Amino acid sequence: YSTSGQSLTRPIIYAVAKNTAAYDAGLQPLDEVLAVDGNPINRFEEAWEKGREPNTAMTWLIKRGDEKFEAVIISRPVSYTDAKGVLREHGRVGATNFASFKIDEIIAIDGEEVNNAEQDAHEMILQKIGEPFWITVDIGMKTPDEFLVNPIATMNEALYDPSHENYNFLKLRHSDAKLLIRHTPLEAIKYSWQTITNSLDEAYKILSAALVVGNDEQKLGGLVSMGKITGKAAQDGSYSFTMLIAMLSLQIGLLNLIPLPVLDGGYLVFFLYEAIARKPLPAKLQDYALISGLVILMGIMIYANVKDVVLLAF
Repeated sequence: YSTSGQSLTRPIIYAVAKNTAAYDAGLQPLDEVLAVDGNPINRFEEAWEKGREPNTAMTWLIKRGDEKFEAVIISRPVSYTDAKGVLREHGRVGATNFASFKIDEIIAIDGEEVNNAEQDAHEMILQKIGEPFWITVDIGMKTPDEFLVNPIATMNEALYDPSHENYNFLKLRHSDAKLLIRHTPLEAIKYSWQTITNSLDEAYKILSAALVVGNDEQKLGGLVSMGKITGKAAQDGSYSFTMLIAMLSLQIGLLNLIPLPVLDGGYLVFFLYEAIARKPLPAKLQDYALISGLVILMGIMIYANVKDVVLLAF
């Protein structure tokens, strides 16, 4: 973060959710947030992070074209279970900087239901592109959300070419909206610590949800899923790929502490028993535990990879 910089996004709104604080305040796509509570900002995350606290009153200084005005916003509490089975409870403003939406996930456009999936959605979008319109999409909340978007035609030329890799994406954000901000060494330590703690907290939540039976959503991924994730990160550049490797290393370290024999967490349990009982666990029991742990671990790996292949095939 002090050498290459921290990857952030410019404080520009690209979609506004209906019936949210941002919608009621009159915010629109392509509005730029210049300041929050009188403090100038240069990254979207500064506004987003404050809005994550429920019932937080804020004053945003907005720039729309040549006009500047203030909008008073109070974040609203939301509670829902996402696609990974994780319970989310936080504040929501409703102003987002989504880079794009997958077209096959769009349910309706300007209230008109998309009946023929991708083909119908493409035709409807091409008729409206270049001006604001509403799309209904399921982003993992309790019910599908309606977003006001204003995609720029020149950013979506791939919609005219079925062979293009971005044919199935409605682009909202310019590629140059991402920026790298270099921090002082002390600031770099602060933001690095925030990233690490957030990553570990997220890994813990996902792991806890993965252990809950009864949710059919995919929570485990094998080689196919990893290939897709790493491939996407590699396409996004060396910075994204390096950050992915760093985050995976942190999460693997956390998983390794699970008290399952053959993992480090399992050996810690053996050492704890030895410290309390003043003698090691019998060798035979250790062998049985290690074999059981290995069988469980191999079973999880086989399940994840088989499910990946099945999802890829069907």
